[in-house]
Amino acid sequence: MARINDPGTDPVRVQRLVAFINVGDWREKCRLAERDADLASEQTSRLLGGWIAAVEAQGEVDSADELRRYADFLTLVRTDGVSTAFEAAAESAARDGDEALRRFHESRTPAEAHAALDDAIASYSSALAATVQPRRHPWWNSLSLAYSERYDLAADLEDLHLAVDLVRRALQDTEPGDAARAGCLINLATYLLDRHDAGGGDGDDLAAADDAARQAVEAARQTADPAAEHLAAAWLAQARVAQARFDEDADPARLGDAVAAARAAIEVAAADRDRASGAGVLGNALLSRYAVGANPDDLDAAMAHHGRALELTATPSARPIR
Repeated sequence: MARINDPGTDPVRVQRLVAFINVGDWREKCRLAERDADLASEQTSRLLGGWIAAVEAQGEVDSADELRRYADFLTLVRTDGVSTAFEAAAESAARDGDEALRRFHESRTPAEAHAALDDAIASYSSALAATVQPRRHPWWNSLSLAYSERYDLAADLEDLHLAVDLVRRALQDTEPGDAARAGCLINLATYLLDRHDAGGGDGDDLAAADDAARQAVEAARQTADPAAEHLAAAWLAQARVAQARFDEDADPARLGDAVAAARAAIEVAAADRDRASGAGVLGNALLSRYAVGANPDDLDAAMAHHGRALELTATPSARPIR
């Protein structure tokens, strides 16, 4: 924030306001707002208005916008109370996180992608720190997704560890029958499988991923019709885990599980993207089964499914792998 040379004539109020703005912990901000009613007074609002004008005169547009958000926030504290104001701040931060994830998906360079994910992580973290609501599993899940995407970009295992912990936190806020539970379980299975592949887990990640994927299938079945978006993804996660378990122990029965789960994913998939993923995973499982049993029918089927996956893949960056 830009330096303010003449912040006002009331040094005590200035000191308290600066302390409130500078404290990084939203819980502490809440305590300060509850203890010090003067923070939300009209006099403090006028002081902030003067700061905003001074900062704008210095050309610091971003700093002025930040101060304006604090002015609006403290006005809401005065009119509607601390809890309402903090929940509004949390909702606003979560919307910023959603917007940052949208920017990530539309990014064209690694630098843009990193910046968008950093913004998403900061925004969702602020939202979760500010909220007074006990159940915020969509925000925990979105934060875990941002860390997972950042792991995919930079291969920092700490990001993957955080993704696992955060999606487990999201699951704590869901109950059987909750429509969001299947999505959280799918993400958990995916992150655990990624961590197993990276060799960064505790040795139990593959079994835990298997359990999460199976739970995801059951959760998706309980909450929606067979064409539900989560059911195809859950079957696909189960197929990938079964393939990974075969790669680990060479048990041919695992390949049967992978083939069955991939076929189930294709059967219920509603989008070409999901059908393409299912066909690709099925092709891989059949190719592995051909390598074990040398059945030419498996090889023919593997090629056919990979060809189908290619036909269904519209994203240019994904076509070379197909």
